[in-house]
Amino acid sequence: MLNENCTMENISVIIPVYNTYKYISDCLNSILCQTYLKWEMILIDDGSTDGSEKICDIYAEQDSRIKVIHQTNSGVVAARNVGIENANGQYVVFVDSDDYVEPDMFETLIKKAIESKADIVSSGYRKGYIAKNGTLEKGEAVFGSFPEGKYGKNQKEYLLANLMCYKNYSSYGISPILCGKLFRIELLIQNMRNVSQEITIAEDACLTYMCCMDAENIYVLHEAFYCYIMRENSCIHTADKRCFSIITDCYDCLLQKIVQMQEHKNVLLQQLEKFIAREAVFALKNRFGFSNGGMLPLYAVNLKGWNQNTKIVIYGAGIVGSSYYQQITALGQAVVVLWVDSSRTVVEKNPLVQPVNRILCCEYDYILISVKDKKLADNISRDLQTMKVEKEKIVWKEPQFILDIYNA
Repeated sequence: MLNENCTMENISVIIPVYNTYKYISDCLNSILCQTYLKWEMILIDDGSTDGSEKICDIYAEQDSRIKVIHQTNSGVVAARNVGIENANGQYVVFVDSDDYVEPDMFETLIKKAIESKADIVSSGYRKGYIAKNGTLEKGEAVFGSFPEGKYGKNQKEYLLANLMCYKNYSSYGISPILCGKLFRIELLIQNMRNVSQEITIAEDACLTYMCCMDAENIYVLHEAFYCYIMRENSCIHTADKRCFSIITDCYDCLLQKIVQMQEHKNVLLQQLEKFIAREAVFALKNRFGFSNGGMLPLYAVNLKGWNQNTKIVIYGAGIVGSSYYQQITALGQAVVVLWVDSSRTVVEKNPLVQPVNRILCCEYDYILISVKDKKLADNISRDLQTMKVEKEKIVWKEPQFILDIYNA
């Protein structure tokens, strides 16, 4: 049941903290700068040993809206559960202690929740990259694939039939990430104990999707307020050979929820199978410790009409661009004369990747824009044309996720 002190329209901000001394002040300051003031912040210090716990206490002493709970290290799932148990708000927002949020996030999300009577408001996020000089470089906004708007009773079947995989394997309907969303607290209370504390891969997905299954109304908002900082020591990129066992636990967790549903079981079971298959493929890349050179490309491109003498520039060094580079160089489908990316951080980290302006002094037949999102591809195309690149030499083909090819 709800905490008896629950105050209508208050937001409880739940922030698990574990050894983020270098970053936590930026995170907490971004909460203090919110234009919406009716919030409480619950910091769960999960056994920090680097001084993060002291910073939490200092902030709590300075603002009565901030509460600190110290506990022995128990993991992020347990920490979030403690936060939910101690929350007084009608709504909950989750923030990671090494990320930050834009000042108008809470105000915008709560307004949408009230206007649409939504149990969940799902907004987007931006990935941030720290350059060698310490500056933050923001990436493009990332959203799920559902169009913006309210999804209620009449859209429930459609929403659940595309919740985890939107029409194919490669796109989420609603992003599984907890951060960037506003949840009505009752949904979290009724589902949080069903997520095993042993799940350290896709633990966000378990809680997010269980709440989506129970929600009467969900509002999808195509604005990005959350900045998700990509760091080299992030657990997302840490090798863990238990990954398939953990993914199995995730499957069991969501399966148990689905079989208890009164409606929509079949479409949810189909969604779950696609979701787990995709997570297993990504786990091979991100969690199993394989080198990039030994990895099967996750995205494929149709190079029909090109030959082994066709000289191409690959624009983009993210997951799509990296897959294209592996595929083309391994199979000799064309000659990669240059690989570029607009991110200075990416260029600094990958010696094979060059800045975009190197295109100006390169001889090529085509520039292959290697990104997933068509809007982003269109923006890149316009930028290239301002650099006097001929439009006929600019190519974007929708990337094909490897599982979609096998499933065709």
